Amino acid sequence: MFSFVDIRVALLLSAAVLLARGLSEEDVPSRGCTYNGKVYGDQDRWKPDPCQFCFCNSGMVLCSMPGCMYPSGCTNPIVPEGQCCPICPDDGIKRGGGSRTGILWLTGGAAKWSQSRDQSKREGCW
Repeated sequence: MFSFVDIRVALLLSAAVLLARGLSEEDVPSRGCTYNGKVYGDQDRWKPDPCQFCFCNSGMVLCSMPGCMYPSGCTNPIVPEGQCCPICPDDGIKRGGGSRTGILWLTGGAAKWSQSRDQSKREGCW
């Protein structure tokens, strides 16, 4: 019959065998995310740029953009360097328009914008 010490030794030897076999991270189930070639752990948060905030949730990358008022009645809206929202360069005044607050879903290399946190209700392309 095994004693408590024998069980601990067996567990340590099992761990050593697994390490010696060279199990890679791919062999261990993970709920992390990969974004632009970088691996993030589950529940990690990051800002890929000043206008975007991302979050890893159970293997899915969720990114959100700020709510912007898009210029209406403007023929040539632009986004100035260092800013996130477009303005109308014709007069330099931000004009009101529709709001685009929501979540940018990134799945399988495709980006989809949605106002819903429920991925099954995705709508529109970003």
